[in-house]
Amino acid sequence: MATIKRRADRGGRWEVRYRDPGGRQRARLFDRKADAERFAATTGADIVRGSYVNPALGRLTFAKFVEQSYRPTMVGLEATTRARDESYLRTHILPAFGSRALATIDYASC
Repeated sequence: MATIKRRADRGGRWEVRYRDPGGRQRARLFDRKADAERFAATTGADIVRGSYVNPALGRLTFAKFVEQSYRPTMVGLEATTRARDESYLRTHILPAFGSRALATIDYASC
């Protein structure tokens, strides 16, 4: 699944190459071989389990996610339901999580 190579052209660092669930090849560098092996194992397991998170999407803030992915789905709701959901977002959810990256939000952070 993932390959680990020592890269002389990268200062002797260890490179892990893998394909994400979308088929895109990705790479990450590590100073230690043990760290590279651990990353390869956990990333491979995440891909197999279906819990892999694209690092770029994980850096997206919750507020941006709401704007890009959640609010567009609210168009078919009744006006009162949409107003209620907007109120929850504005008063409770966005103040607590809006500036946080999606990858940093989990059950324990609630």
